[in-house]
Amino acid sequence: MRTRTSDLAILLDAEKAAILAGEFDQLQGFSEQKLDLLKACPEFTEKAALREKLIRNSRLLEAASNGVRAALDHIAALKDARNLSTYSADGTVHTEHCAVNRLERKA
Repeated sequence: MRTRTSDLAILLDAEKAAILAGEFDQLQGFSEQKLDLLKACPEFTEKAALREKLIRNSRLLEAASNGVRAALDHIAALKDARNLSTYSADGTVHTEHCAVNRLERKA
């Protein structure tokens, strides 16, 4: 027999799978379903297990968000790179100024 508690547990496991698979477009639907279940039955008999799953998914979402943010920052840094710094054998820094590549169209 399925209960609201088991429905929420199943939903949290599906949310975890979506986070780990990078299917972030599904997360909005999970949020709405979780709110509906929590509003329908505020007293859950297995609160500790559900709390652990909620905390786990929250941490996964935070880690995914940090990863996406770091990737965007890295891409922006690569796009803005104008100088290339290298080290010589004796450890001194050498900076090469890089020309900006632009697309040139010819008729």
